[in-house]
Amino acid sequence: MMERNLFGFIIDNDIQLDIANKRLVKINSLSPEKWVHFSAVTLNDAMVRLLVFLLQQHGKGQRLTKTEILKKVWDDNSYSSSSQKLWQTVKELRLRLDALGLPHDFIVNVKGAGYTLNNPIVTPLFYE
Repeated sequence: MMERNLFGFIIDNDIQLDIANKRLVKINSLSPEKWVHFSAVTLNDAMVRLLVFLLQQHGKGQRLTKTEILKKVWDDNSYSSSSQKLWQTVKELRLRLDALGLPHDFIVNVKGAGYTLNNPIVTPLFYE
């Protein structure tokens, strides 16, 4: 059996996260004329790592502590972590998600506890 590798995710049925190309793409067809609206935003490495971690943990229905996020997104990848970097990355990521039509509270800051996602439909995409 071939190994399955994570390609990305589909968020709320019409936004695709392409991990390798660090890009979020939204395609929606506007019926009945069959016009297709296409929009894309690029992400930096920290945004990709953060979004992938949030999306992977989302199905488990738990909020992630700042400590867990800093370790997984920065420390485990040999980058220095700080609350300031996390806050800035979340802020920048929210701007890009907003540009694709996701609600501003897509990433929820649970005061004093950490972060979670605001209940999106998330489908992982794999390739062999």
